[in-house]
Amino acid sequence: MQDFETTFREARELQVAGLFSAAKAAYEKIVMDYPNRVGPLQLLGWVNSQLGYWSESIDSLSKAVELNPNDPHSFYIMGVVMCKFGSWDAGIECFNRALNLNPAHLDALCDRGSALIELKQFDSALESYTSAKNINHKHAAAYFGCGNALIEMKRSEEAIECFITAIFYNPKYYEAYINLGKIYHENGSFRNSLECFENAIAIDSKNALAYANSSIQLKYLHRMEESLKSVDLAISLQPDYYDAYWNRALTLLLMGHIKQGFRDYHYRWDTIHFAPIKRNFHQPIWLGDDSLEGKTIFIFNEQGYGDSIQFCRYATLAKKMGATVVYEVEEALHPLFATLDGVDHLIKVGEQIPKFHYYCPSMSLPIGFGTDFDSVPCSIPYLRADEEKIRNWDKKLGAKTRPRIGLCWSGSATHKGDKRRSIPLVELSKYLPVGFEYVSLQREIRETDKYYLNKNIEINYFTEDLRDFADTAALASTLDLVITVDTSIAHLAGALGLNTWVLLPHTPDWRWMLSRTDSPWYPTMKLYRQDNEDDWESVMLRIGLDLNTRIT
Repeated sequence: MQDFETTFREARELQVAGLFSAAKAAYEKIVMDYPNRVGPLQLLGWVNSQLGYWSESIDSLSKAVELNPNDPHSFYIMGVVMCKFGSWDAGIECFNRALNLNPAHLDALCDRGSALIELKQFDSALESYTSAKNINHKHAAAYFGCGNALIEMKRSEEAIECFITAIFYNPKYYEAYINLGKIYHENGSFRNSLECFENAIAIDSKNALAYANSSIQLKYLHRMEESLKSVDLAISLQPDYYDAYWNRALTLLLMGHIKQGFRDYHYRWDTIHFAPIKRNFHQPIWLGDDSLEGKTIFIFNEQGYGDSIQFCRYATLAKKMGATVVYEVEEALHPLFATLDGVDHLIKVGEQIPKFHYYCPSMSLPIGFGTDFDSVPCSIPYLRADEEKIRNWDKKLGAKTRPRIGLCWSGSATHKGDKRRSIPLVELSKYLPVGFEYVSLQREIRETDKYYLNKNIEINYFTEDLRDFADTAALASTLDLVITVDTSIAHLAGALGLNTWVLLPHTPDWRWMLSRTDSPWYPTMKLYRQDNEDDWESVMLRIGLDLNTRIT
């Protein structure tokens, strides 16, 4: 029989090589031959967890604790195993027991911090990481953990410093580069972000996450072909990386490669982001492979109101293919969508769904209809305002003495791109020329804008009267022009065929593409783009000039 040290070393080499089943067998043999050794039991518990054998892992670790209840490492590994299987509270208890035996156990402090983040106990997580940092001020993982906690606490500048320090003490810390890159992206520092992801790739050239994130930064820097190359590398490294397919779709659509872009966009349903809203039916999804003649198709909206308005146009095409169309819409859109041609049964979310043969989420309809850049259905208007509501708004607005301009300066505050697409009213108003009557189309007005709006008699607003999109559609239809940021009002005005000017960030949402001043989706729309990131001044100067020369 080989001596213990040789046998133990060989088992560890198998584990390090990723040969977990072989390592498990080797550790089990050692435990049988040397039943009073703690080390093999600890590592057997660890390798069992790597193989997914939770109960066997805990059993081995419990035996290690029985042999030596004063060994903190057994409790530490048990804590890691508990967390690996999602038992965060139990994991924290194990880490605490390890720390009671050894308060300077840095790994226990850091992994406890990670578990506390999972439980959204961010202050406690930061304390745990800080304790590790105080014990060893060069411990890179402690700074990395502090950075992660600070991100969750919305203290991004401090998080940046922590990630930079982690990299200083461990220049090969690619995870720190990745998280640092994500913060720079959120702050709009796309060049700095790209540099971080490139550094991560230099450390780990097989890291699909780093390539995918590089692709996103390259897109925001308008280096589109490089962006596609980078995301393709991510997919080649990880063929089931559905977020990468989805990001590739957004880039392709932004470039105007609509047909291929929508096919990749369908991968959204395989990402964790869309899992909460994914709907499963026993009927098949319709993506154009089957005839709709004599069949019933169930269409439903899936994302924001603007998306719903943009893609409802496809219901008319489905009807022309011989389908009976059942369309489910949000309550706020229901009165407006009653004007949509081709819908046989318009139901609200939550109402009983009639029987159907096929279903399709609205933003996958372009796949079924083979939509490409030159075949975007753009018969405008495809939604209409109620004539009686229009007359009521005309009465409320009174006699018209000047051109009337509708304004929408912000969208949903919860939208992740809100700070790039919305404009504070006080900034917008600086560039609005006199000689016009301005009317707010905002249904919701932020607290930061209310004070200014109440003081500014030049802007009329009727938030309490805008109960749904049908009310907004009627008000907008009384105006000479709608000026709006990229929000649902832009889609509403475009679908109504109104004269519409849309203010766009330097890298807009995919549907507006790049460089163009028009939109294939909305023929009556003009696009005003930032010359550079966060440069609304150049946009508003052009808006002011065009108002004075084109609207009379």
